[in-house]
Amino acid sequence: MGDETLIGLLHRIDTTLFKPCAWHAGNFFSMVKLAKSNPFRKRICHVFSTSDMKDGSLSFEDFLDLLSAFSDSATLEIKSHYAFRIFDFDDDGTLDARDLEKLVNSLTGETDDTRLTAEEMRQLISNILEESDIDKDGTVNLSEFQHVISRSPDFVSSFKIVL
Repeated sequence: MGDETLIGLLHRIDTTLFKPCAWHAGNFFSMVKLAKSNPFRKRICHVFSTSDMKDGSLSFEDFLDLLSAFSDSATLEIKSHYAFRIFDFDDDGTLDARDLEKLVNSLTGETDDTRLTAEEMRQLISNILEESDIDKDGTVNLSEFQHVISRSPDFVSSFKIVL
């Protein structure tokens, strides 16, 4: 991230949101004027937060870590590690059927018009596990996730935050 980008970003941050070293997750995306439609905004703050309060608040160091992971210069390994953690909704170190269902619902929306039927969801999760679950334990671990991501040439360029 160049100095011009960081300076521009710092000018966008509303100083009234600063509390002694912590920003609340709900305010983070409005501070950097990111799309409010990002379905993973709360998970992103949760994953990058080091707060003992587990409230998704971000210290300035957390904020810089987040920007670093989503920057163009972050490696595939770093980006895939954080993507995996964002998609691991129950924080158990694997993507199971429940995590995959939440992931799909986050991407498609949970309205009657966009929600998949139970059968469509079951089939999609089955297909994802068939392709991704190398050790056939019914979940996708980080290594398996990174293997799948490594075959996706657009992942690195699309896993970013545009300021």
